[in-house]
Amino acid sequence: MFGGTRRTIVWDDMNPPARLMIHDRGVDRLEAASVGPDERRQTLISYRTGDISVPALPEREALRP
Repeated sequence: MFGGTRRTIVWDDMNPPARLMIHDRGVDRLEAASVGPDERRQTLISYRTGDISVPALPEREALRP
């Protein structure tokens, strides 16, 4: 699992149809100056969950040269 600022990549070698999955999820931060003092505590951090894409990878024998 590799987590980045915009997406998370998951490699699962035990799941052949979906070995590589790219999740569109993360945490977005707002600037403190753009939010009023009353709502600052609730809106500075927002969690984002989105789509999952599974790119097609070619199948080949692992031990074949």
